[in-house]
Amino acid sequence: MNNVFLDLELMETAADAKKQIRDTLKLRDSFTGTLESLYDHLCAIGKPTSINLVNASDYSPDSPAYQSQLLKVFLDASEENGHLKIVLL
Repeated sequence: MNNVFLDLELMETAADAKKQIRDTLKLRDSFTGTLESLYDHLCAIGKPTSINLVNASDYSPDSPAYQSQLLKVFLDASEENGHLKIVLL
């Protein structure tokens, strides 16, 4: 299983998130950094992958904060893709 860590606290903006996500998950150039693009790429993961979201307990999926929007995308994608496991740390 591919096991990666992402720190939500370090992803305050879309640009911060894009860099950390692209580098950590080794996403293709087609990853634009938008939430929709992130969802599409997460749903396309074809091998068992565990994404550990550090500092996730600081954010609620219902909050307007950007990190909360990211959290919701990760959780939604994990429901869609059986290869994807999200661990909230």
